Amino acid sequence: DCRLLVLRRDAFERYFASNPKTRVYLENVRREHTMETIARDPLCSLLEPAAQRELETVLETRVFERGEDVYSFGYPSDALYFVVSGELEVWMNEDNPRPVARLGPPNSFGELGLLMKRPRMARVRVLERAQLLVLRSEHFERFFLGNPKALAYFEGIRSNRAVQTLERIPLFSYLSAEELSTVRGLFTEVVFEKDDIVCRAGEEGDASGWVHLATPASRARANPSIPRASTWPTWFFVE
Repeated sequence: DCRLLVLRRDAFERYFASNPKTRVYLENVRREHTMETIARDPLCSLLEPAAQRELETVLETRVFERGEDVYSFGYPSDALYFVVSGELEVWMNEDNPRPVARLGPPNSFGELGLLMKRPRMARVRVLERAQLLVLRSEHFERFFLGNPKALAYFEGIRSNRAVQTLERIPLFSYLSAEELSTVRGLFTEVVFEKDDIVCRAGEEGDASGWVHLATPASRARANPSIPRASTWPTWFFVE
């Protein structure tokens, strides 16, 4: 069995929250917890100890309840998030009933939008009440974009996500792991801005496209102003 001593919130606030000495102690505990989270995160482990201590001073703490969105499609990419506690789901497609990933400690997320300087292309929703550390974009740039180790880490994440995109496409399930790795190296990643034309009806096709991020729309030839269909990550077109 388990026996607990329970102190109600009003009593805690009366005897501890308003006591200057205990408030200093609780703040030190909070800072130690933050430093533990930073030390466990793969990205932050690339920083020198002095930089980790400096990073702790600019992090904000936020709590999200179950069912809340940390961010969703089209939100500005203005922060990187570190998971202290709880569990979150990542959705790449609003019409897909299943999330593509779950996140818990010591994961971080949100770096892709910061690196690409583009609005969010995913939804991150809280599955279990979550406490997050928030690093704003200006601090992200200062601590990580000038760090060669961090840039190599980001490139590894980008490459892994591209491979995961291919693995989810039925066509590629017919390839061996060795063939998939070889084909991955043949791809060129091209970024198109909103309303850019990827290809036109009637043009000679010289490539196939796989949607890695975002949502292109195909349009009927008879009336190009009307979108015919949308394609989502892991879909391919101009085959």
